Amino acid sequence: MTVERTCLFFISVFALHGLSACSGGGGATPAITASGDPAAYYSSTQAAQVAMERTVFGNAATGAPGYPNSAFKAIPTSGTATYKGFAQVDFYPTGEQIPTRTVLGNGTIAANFASNTMTGSYSNFTGTALDPAGNQLAGPAAYYAGTLNVANGCIGNAAGCANVTRPNQFSGALSGTLTGEGNTINIDHDFLGNFRGSPIVAVEALGVTNLTTINGTQVDSALYIIGQR
Repeated sequence: MTVERTCLFFISVFALHGLSACSGGGGATPAITASGDPAAYYSSTQAAQVAMERTVFGNAATGAPGYPNSAFKAIPTSGTATYKGFAQVDFYPTGEQIPTRTVLGNGTIAANFASNTMTGSYSNFTGTALDPAGNQLAGPAAYYAGTLNVANGCIGNAAGCANVTRPNQFSGALSGTLTGEGNTINIDHDFLGNFRGSPIVAVEALGVTNLTTINGTQVDSALYIIGQR
């Protein structure tokens, strides 16, 4: 079990996408069904992810602000909301800080504010190797079969959620098996997230602890989730 370095992971994600990690929080509609050339599908999915990030966190190039964490009083006590977006898992050689491989999929995460629970799932994954700088494709992309599901999703510190310290946070686990490129990847990632905007318009989350294996060998990995209503 490893503990992720949140700041370093944010830097690696935003460097990978050419964004400013400190710029701030809607965006393009995610790609829908995996088909055709996997490299082209990966690129279109990543472009949609980047567009959403620039809306949620802010766009340093244009100066457009993002969405701050939701005000405590903006967290509803009833109703539901679904956030469409992306889940990405980066894989690191043991002890290294630059990822050498990534998988990116799309799906939804949903909040039930009456029961203080979160559910969701992600599929249509494509994977690719990364260059030594971790910021561009270094080989052909490939489709990965399988689905990652949200479990133990919980909202707010009043509900006693793991790792949550504020009403505008949520936590849970994303787990499942992905297969592709001759690899079998078992992912079991706890995460901690924030609601963004008042009223809430988006969510984002980072992995907290993980147990991930590739072909039976444990590896370091980092989870990133982003979604928008």
